Amino acid sequence: MISYCTKCEEWKESPCFSKCKTSGNGLRYWCKVCEAAYRKKHYCKPIEKQIQSYFPYQFTGDQEKAIQQVREGLASGRVLNLLIHGEVSSGKSAIMFYATIGCALQGHRAAIIAPTSILAQQHCDNLKGLGWSDLQLTTKSGQDDGSSITIGTHAIFNDDSILSSAALVCCDEVQKFGVQQRAAIYKSSHLLILSATPIPRSLAMTIFGDLGVATLRELPIKRGTVVTRWVLPDRREAMYEIIEKELVKGHQAYFVYPRISGDENVVCAKAGLREWTRRCDSGDTELDGSDVALLTGKTSAEDKKDIFRQFKVGHIRVLISTVIAEVGLDNPNATVMVVEGADRFGLSQLHQLRGRVCRSTDTVFCFLVSETSNPTSIARLEVIEKCNDGFEIAEADLRLRGAGEVFSTRQTGLPALRWCSLVDDFDLMIEAKETVQAGSVGSGVREMMVLKYGDSLELGRVV
Repeated sequence: MISYCTKCEEWKESPCFSKCKTSGNGLRYWCKVCEAAYRKKHYCKPIEKQIQSYFPYQFTGDQEKAIQQVREGLASGRVLNLLIHGEVSSGKSAIMFYATIGCALQGHRAAIIAPTSILAQQHCDNLKGLGWSDLQLTTKSGQDDGSSITIGTHAIFNDDSILSSAALVCCDEVQKFGVQQRAAIYKSSHLLILSATPIPRSLAMTIFGDLGVATLRELPIKRGTVVTRWVLPDRREAMYEIIEKELVKGHQAYFVYPRISGDENVVCAKAGLREWTRRCDSGDTELDGSDVALLTGKTSAEDKKDIFRQFKVGHIRVLISTVIAEVGLDNPNATVMVVEGADRFGLSQLHQLRGRVCRSTDTVFCFLVSETSNPTSIARLEVIEKCNDGFEIAEADLRLRGAGEVFSTRQTGLPALRWCSLVDDFDLMIEAKETVQAGSVGSGVREMMVLKYGDSLELGRVV
């Protein structure tokens, strides 16, 4: 039996038809193709207004485009796999909140995974500030209370009840998670990942895998100039002169170290605290001991919250920390970031650390203190000193350490490509990817891939 589609005006098989009421009293008989196209175009319009009512501000043009990509991806019938890339303060979290609130309003569950408890708490506070209350903050597995939105750390990966019931999973600062952790999400959920500096593997997956990219270049608020300088130890006093000028203005500073403690000559956070104590006691600074605090991974949860609160309100002027300060600390009054032993940090980490002071409207300073003769370390420091764009930094990282193997958990090193380069032949590889997606390849390709890579082929989906 065949039926006539009143939309495309063609005769088609009747099992492929849907019968719906029109705006009048009649019925429409549309084929499934026309029905799907209509639903995609008019996806969730009544709910869109409801979602937007939670946001008391206008989105930028780039945010609107990213929201449209999310909307179309969720309505496409395929699993959404999207990277939201943008600099610090470009509004990535707003896109994530928009998607999770929209998911919850339609009766589904959503999960937000952050690499640190500080960042998880910040997301929780921000969602509550938007007026959304049906959420839970979890830092341990087995704490699921059935809320529509769950916010947590790595513990969510060990809680099957949350991951299996979430229709949408968002990973913030995705470069902080391992391949196996990210693989746990790919069972059924839509995936939204956020990063200011995608790791080489994620950058490679925009070529190899089914990973879409939404880039946010517009900033909701105009930011100040960012000055980045590689500082040799013998220029330390000149650096301190600039820092003192910023402190006199009432601004604040971060000092980040590669480790908590060590021997007398080792660059560490506790040595930094002793140095600032000496400066306070000797009168080298206008600050006193109560203006300086130490924050590390060993600091208790309650003390972390207290230090974070005092730093945000300005009671703490200098925060000495480890790489824990990389994500989650939001203080527009901080205008100085000093990274001691900068050669021991990766490009992504250095860019994220610099981002802690990029929220200010004033001129901000990022000092990379290091004395190294390692060619790779020198190359990293030169890149971060000259470049502020996260995607360019990720591309430089890709050149320096490779993307690793797509069909394994290795995230560094050169992939097994004989005749091309991920960076130099980017356009050619994108064309090849589009050819494969269009179905213009011979049969038996997947069988050959399974024979070569076995079960590891599934890791090719993990960004």
